[in-house]
Amino acid sequence: MSAGDPSRAWRRGWPAGPRALVAMGWTIALAAVTVGCAPRITAPPPAPPPVPPIARPAPGYEARTDSLDAVRLSALAGRRIVLDPGHGGFFPGSVGVHGLTEAAVNLGVALELRDLLQAHGAQVLLTRETDRDFLTRADSSLRADLAERVRIAEGFAPDLFVSIHHNADAGGAHDRNEIQTYYKLGDEGPSLDAAQSLHRYLKRNLGIDRHRILPGNYYVLRNGSAPGVLTEASYLTNPDVEARLALPEKRRLEAEALLLGLAHYFARRVPVIATLAASPAPSAGDADAAIWRGPSLDARIQGEFDHVELTIDGAPVRAVRAGDRLRWSPDLPLAAGVHRARLAVALTGQGSARERSVEFVVRRPVRRIWTESYPDRLPQRGGPVAIRARLVDAYGLPVLDSMRVRMKVASGGRPLDTLLVARDGVAWGYARMRRDPKAERSVTVALADARFGRAPSVGVRIRSLPLPGVATAFLRAVPGDSAVRPVVFRSDSTGTPALSWVTPHGFAPFALDSAGRARAPALPGWRPLALPDSAPAPAVPVRWTAIAGGTLHGRRIALDPDGGGDDAAGMGASGTRASLYNLEVARALAGLLEAAGAEVRLVRTADA
Repeated sequence: MSAGDPSRAWRRGWPAGPRALVAMGWTIALAAVTVGCAPRITAPPPAPPPVPPIARPAPGYEARTDSLDAVRLSALAGRRIVLDPGHGGFFPGSVGVHGLTEAAVNLGVALELRDLLQAHGAQVLLTRETDRDFLTRADSSLRADLAERVRIAEGFAPDLFVSIHHNADAGGAHDRNEIQTYYKLGDEGPSLDAAQSLHRYLKRNLGIDRHRILPGNYYVLRNGSAPGVLTEASYLTNPDVEARLALPEKRRLEAEALLLGLAHYFARRVPVIATLAASPAPSAGDADAAIWRGPSLDARIQGEFDHVELTIDGAPVRAVRAGDRLRWSPDLPLAAGVHRARLAVALTGQGSARERSVEFVVRRPVRRIWTESYPDRLPQRGGPVAIRARLVDAYGLPVLDSMRVRMKVASGGRPLDTLLVARDGVAWGYARMRRDPKAERSVTVALADARFGRAPSVGVRIRSLPLPGVATAFLRAVPGDSAVRPVVFRSDSTGTPALSWVTPHGFAPFALDSAGRARAPALPGWRPLALPDSAPAPAVPVRWTAIAGGTLHGRRIALDPDGGGDDAAGMGASGTRASLYNLEVARALAGLLEAAGAEVRLVRTADA
């Protein structure tokens, strides 16, 4: 362009170059500038306000609020307490910004607390007194370390187990601080009482705003027999907290707060379950009550109580109270086998006694044998039949003791005489019978173990019927040798096979069509062996092969389709919910797994 270009005329008198424009603090919009148009000038946007720094929560540990005379410290005398300083050795636990380890802090607090407790008469055991772990050359897993801590604690038979920890933020944040106190999951009695006492004094004396009491399924809690608590007094990953816990006087402050909580817990006026026993003594006027119905339970309670919870095998039952005694007798007969009774008592406003439990065994003699055959008629050309014998007591309940049963086959079959072993009240026997359309065949079953009663012998009759008839066979697992191998092992509590058409030993009856051939039902985990086209198909599919090599047989698998209900788990462009596809895939996978012999359960079966 020439020097007289009109497009430059408007620029005369302005400083040249972009730096000059910036120096003037103006922005000129040039995109729409045309010859003869005035320039569009806009002011710069206002600067955003400064972002204030994120304030970290109060670290706490300023000073103790409660006097050591606020609770009755003499209540600690004679109490047996295990202190477990978490981590140590190979396991440092959480680590502060400046390198302070949780293992060191836990041990420092525990040593201070031990001295305070012992000064007031408590018997204290530390699971560790130095920076160590419990790993061995044979087992270097965290589980081994925790198991050894539990073993040490159990050998001390403590009144309370306290595991001392300090927390870390899983996301790596350094602006979090909170008191968390965990009690043994499932023990809303003494463990929860102890957690409430400890938590109360941690909150009051550490001065940390956020705080929670939570159930904890930690290894050291759930595997110990004593009431248990795990404390996470603060977050070591908060630099302000780390700076406090690096000081001995702050670790002693935490120990003093725990001392007050422990003294408060042991000063409660709570009952004690002195005894709990199962007594075989029969009820008055019923000499056979203990044999037939089961034993009675007797308990003696020391101290006042106003709440009783008694369960038998997890089901609540009502106990009769007479002064400091509790008694329970079964109204209905208990099933034979092992039973577990659990007793919990409490005094409202004070706390709960330490639970007690007792196991007892109910045994009854055999009073009857029920028998049936599979099938209830002979095969068309004769062959094997299955005999199931159920051994029951006078109430019709199975007698679970293992015992011998004698099975005799009438003429026209074999074996003529054989001994069977009954397990869980059921014995299975097999006999090969010759078919005779004019006569029924019979099998007699009798108890051979006199010490289990004198049940009468029982006969079972097997009818002979013409075609279409049935055929029977033992299913053989291949590949393998020609020996008979079971393909199904499961049966229910009455000895009934898990599948109606095959016994637990792989014996199956087949209904034959008019052409004399059988169609095999589905057998989860197995399929009939496919034969070459040139081989003649057998009338009964005897040879079976395991699906997936049998690796899924009996496996219990839970499938969790993500999402459901308010959670779409993702949304497609057309509005399709991913949770729906997740459920469909899970259903299809469940069908494949069940066909391969696995037991499957879906966490959800609908869009919920």
